[in-house]
Amino acid sequence: MRIFIFGIVLTFLFSCSSVQAQSLDEYQLKQQKELDLYEQKHNNGTAQLENNYAEYISKRDREWSDFLRKEWENHKVVVGKVVPQKPKPDLTPTYIPPTTPIDPQCIPIKPVVIPQVAPAPKPQPIVPICKPAEQDKNTKTAQLSFYGKQLTITYDINLGKCAFTTVNQEAITSFWENVSAVNYTPVVARLVDIKKEMRLNDYAYFELIQQFSKEVYPSSTNQDRLLSWFLMVRSGYGVRVAFHADEIALLIPIQEQMYLISYMTLGDKQYYLFPKLAGGSYFTYDKDYSSGAQSLSLNILNPIHFSEKKANKELNFKFENKNYLLHIAYDPDLIDFYKTYPQAEIRINFQAASSTQAKQSLATALKPYTSQMDELKAVNFLLHFVQTAFEYKTDEEQFGKEKYFFADELFYYPYSDCEDRSVLFSYLVRELMGLKVIGLSYPNHISTAVAFNSTVTGDYLRYKNKNYVVSDPTYIGAPVGLTMPQFKNSSPIVVEIE
Repeated sequence: MRIFIFGIVLTFLFSCSSVQAQSLDEYQLKQQKELDLYEQKHNNGTAQLENNYAEYISKRDREWSDFLRKEWENHKVVVGKVVPQKPKPDLTPTYIPPTTPIDPQCIPIKPVVIPQVAPAPKPQPIVPICKPAEQDKNTKTAQLSFYGKQLTITYDINLGKCAFTTVNQEAITSFWENVSAVNYTPVVARLVDIKKEMRLNDYAYFELIQQFSKEVYPSSTNQDRLLSWFLMVRSGYGVRVAFHADEIALLIPIQEQMYLISYMTLGDKQYYLFPKLAGGSYFTYDKDYSSGAQSLSLNILNPIHFSEKKANKELNFKFENKNYLLHIAYDPDLIDFYKTYPQAEIRINFQAASSTQAKQSLATALKPYTSQMDELKAVNFLLHFVQTAFEYKTDEEQFGKEKYFFADELFYYPYSDCEDRSVLFSYLVRELMGLKVIGLSYPNHISTAVAFNSTVTGDYLRYKNKNYVVSDPTYIGAPVGLTMPQFKNSSPIVVEIE
């Protein structure tokens, strides 16, 4: 009897385990089917989203083409503003200490303030969803040497086959349509990646696109300009195109004030003409491809990474009867870049980041000394370095025109003047001391003022709840707190430095 009952129990348990195994298999199969269904729905949904986005871009492209075909008007070009001329002395004034010590007086200066312009948000590339070229025969490779940096950019071969013969709005519209039909997405993505990797600012990115476009259309300036226009627009910038007679020009919206480059005003923006052409008026349109299109900024807020070459400069000076010999490095590729850089308001130069080479070598050369000094002595040390380690000559004498230096350029050119030294001094104080600095623009002179953490006597101005003590890099031998005598009663324009 016990054996019989035991057999029944075994049979029941075996039966249950079989049912459970069967149920588990069914459950797993059901789960897999549900997972497959979910993935299918997800893939279908993603594909639908991609299709919807591609259709949206295609629709916007059609609307843009319709707009370009009819909405062009003739606009006059305004001759570019001249660089503010600041008559400078042929020789720098030298401070002669009085025989009888005189306590410096705190002389408040009422500044005229030019407000800082808030930078616009960075543009986002506008690209449809496209598949990469499937066959190598459909692609071509451009080899660029961009300020010493060797770059490879692969592109659809059809990108270079959008030809036209007559310059008019119909030809320009057709060019846009033809290039839009090409698989341009990988090119825009590659260009944007290079911009990030090299930490290019907006203007350097514009130069990169121009150089690439000339590689694609080496024998047609009009077509390479149109390709530059197309790629800048697809990169999220509000660049426009214009034409006069048989020449095409680009209209570049720049956030900051530029000099010597002709421009036209469309809406509330100034569009600068690239390249410089002879026409006094151009046909163009008054609308951007995207409502979110951004203007370019000339600010260089991060060190640009070119080929990482290094050039060296040996500088010597004396401070408190002790000689100092410094070895400073700078980036020669950056110097070449600055030679092509448009002249703009001096705030750009004050705010620009130096090269990594200069930043590191200046810290290595100067920080061991300043770190052992109190705040005032350290700033006086840096001030005396900039005052005496460089030869003085006006821009008119050296270049035949006004030219504002960036910090690195003082280590390349043999001479410098007041604004150049002010740019370098402000950089050193901010970088090595962590102190706020402002520029002081007088009618024919540029100087600086420093906001100390400690109380420092001398000529100063009150600005944004801080005392900024005058520190003049061109008043040779003058310590912190002394204004050149001829500017004692002047009201300078404050140049904010971020």
